[in-house]
Formats: sequence, structure tokens, C-alpha cells
Amino acid sequence: MISLLIPMLVAAFAPHFSFAQEDAVDPPLLVQDVKCVGNVKTSCDFIASHLYLSPGDSINEKEIQSAKLRLSSVSKFKSADIRLEKGFEVGKASVVIEVVEADSVKKEFALGTVLENSSLSQRIAGRISHHDLFGAGKILELELAGQVRVSGPIQSGYASRLQYIDPSLFGSKKYFLVAGLSQEKSGYEEKDGYNYEFQKAGADISLGQRNADSSYFTIGYQHLLTSRYSVNSIQTYNKIYRFGYGWNTEDDTYFPTQGSRFGLSLALATSDGPSSLINLGFGYQRTWTTVNNKNLTLHLGSTPGPENRRQLDDDLHFLGLAYSGPIAASESFGGISRGRWYIEPGIKGFSYSAENGTTFLPGVKTGVRLDTKAFGIVDLYALATTEINAGRGK
Repeated sequence: MISLLIPMLVAAFAPHFSFAQEDAVDPPLLVQDVKCVGNVKTSCDFIASHLYLSPGDSINEKEIQSAKLRLSSVSKFKSADIRLEKGFEVGKASVVIEVVEADSVKKEFALGTVLENSSLSQRIAGRISHHDLFGAGKILELELAGQVRVSGPIQSGYASRLQYIDPSLFGSKKYFLVAGLSQEKSGYEEKDGYNYEFQKAGADISLGQRNADSSYFTIGYQHLLTSRYSVNSIQTYNKIYRFGYGWNTEDDTYFPTQGSRFGLSLALATSDGPSSLINLGFGYQRTWTTVNNKNLTLHLGSTPGPENRRQLDDDLHFLGLAYSGPIAASESFGGISRGRWYIEPGIKGFSYSAENGTTFLPGVKTGVRLDTKAFGIVDLYALATTEINAGRGK
């Protein structure tokens, strides 16, 4: 009896065992092709270069999310989304990238009032850029910045930079190039007659490689003539070699609600003489959204800009925590499509000397950032800092 029952049980349950094994070994869904929707001026090849999947590859949800982040940092797109559509063959799907294009010409403007101890100055900066040069997504931009001393012993001067960016070098998905010409001049004066002048002008080029996890590496060279004139010293460095690593997982370039940026750089500066200088820089920024639709943003170090971009102003704290909230769309001020107010207490910097010990520069920065139809991105801010000496010097 038992010998008859065992074959019957095996026959009854065999289909279930078979289905379980088939489910476990189902082949992965493959990419049939990559399509683009919504692109009028931008080639699909350029858009698809931000997705590290090709026909025949397995569908990777993590890579799709990473590609959406990469596309969100491209300022020539107002928005970008990626979805899957059923393919013509079983086991295959089409990856559809849908974008909303922005204007090819971008404008940014920043105006800040800065009070540092007893010094008051006005800072202004602007950038204009073309994000579809040659119809291939190349970028050419000009940035100008100036600082005017209103009162007190603070720096005054100007800076300019003309920059070319190839985000897909030779059609590559991973490699990019940044090259530029820059010039800077500033001066500092005090009532006791102490003053110095700083000048810098040069050219630079760097190559970078993106990785699938939204990180990147860079290597670059800058050739310049740098002169610093002061009462005690004159220094000149004209060759700078740079190495960098960073990532950018923020969901928006100008108004992030989540994600982080990180940058680590090593620079070796040499001169025609025997002297050399090694400089290590780093920066970190992370943004969170709170339950009441507000945002918290932590700044640490020299906050890195998004990949291939420079910050428009340098009035960020070395250590700060910003609290911000949305500004509703409005037809005023040239047509506000979105905006954000913020207030950021923090420490702008610190220094140490044998005579005075450790000195801190705590302060508060507050302002608004607006995305306008007429003027582009507009930053209006005020920064006030004071000096606190912690002592322990000689």
C-alpha cells in the first residue's frame, strides 16, 4: 500500500515543484532599445548617454534611478523621467526617457550684502551660458563677479571665467572635459597702512570619468601666473596639478530636496624655483525634507558644486545648517516659477596664530533663491559675521 501511495504523491506535487524551479530561474528582463520623448532640440544620443544601459543589458532599477539623478542635474532639462514599456519580444522592454527641455541659454545672478566685523561690502556675480552648443549638448559659459567695499578694511576686486564643458567627450557616456580661462584680482587695505594685492590669471583643463553610482574622478592641470604682494612676502606658483573625487546624488541642481554632494581634491602647486605647495580640499552637503515640506541642508567644508559647475558665490559657511521653505509661484519679479527662502547659522571660518590663539567667525546668512522667467536663477542674500577669539595664544 505504501509503495503505491508514494508514486501517487510524487505525481500530484511534481507540477508544483516544477513551477517553483521555473520561477527561480526566470531569465532577467532585458533592454530591447532606448527611446526618447519630449526632446525637440536635444539629440536622443545625448540624452541616452546619461543611462548606462544598452540593448541586450539586464534591466537594472538602481541604474535607472541613478540616470534620473544624472539627468536632473543637466540644466538644459526642466524635468526628466524614465519608464519601461513592453517590448516586441518576450522578456524584453523598451526604456523610455521623457524630458521637458528648458531654454538653451541660461542666466544666473547673485547679489549679496556682507557685514564682516566692522567691514561692509556689496558682492555681485552673474553667469550666462549656452547649454546646447553645436546642437550636441556642449556648454559654453561666462562668469563675472565683483566685490565693492562700502566701509572698513575688507577686500575689493573682481573675478572672471570663460569655461567650456563637454559632458560627453567623443560621444562617451562616462568621460567629460572642462577647460577654461580665468582672471582674478583683489586688494586689502587697513588704516595702519598695511595692504596687499593679489592677482591671478591662467588657463586650465581637466578630464573626468563618471561612475554608475553617481560618483566621478577628475585629473587636471592649470598653468597660471600668480603674484601675491604684501609687506612680508612675494610668492609665485605657475603650475598646478589637480586630482579629485566626488559624487552628486541631489535630485535638483538649484532646489534639492534630498541627496548629497561630496568633493575631495588634492592640488600640487609648483613654481620655476624649488618651492612647492600641497593643498587638500574637501566639501560635503546633504539635504533632507522635513514633515512640513521644509528642508534642512548641512554644509561642511568648501561645499562642492554639482559636477562640472562652479559655485556662483563663495559666501557659504565652512560649517552651517540651513533651514529653508518654498516660495509660491508668482507673476511678480519677472515671473517666479519656483523659489525658496532660507536662513543659515554657522561658522564661516576659523584661524590660529601663536599670538592670538584660535579665532572663530560665527555668522548668519539669510536670503531667497528664485527661478524666474525674465532673469533666470536669482540669489539675493545678506551675510553677517563677527569675530570671536578663544585665546590660548602666547
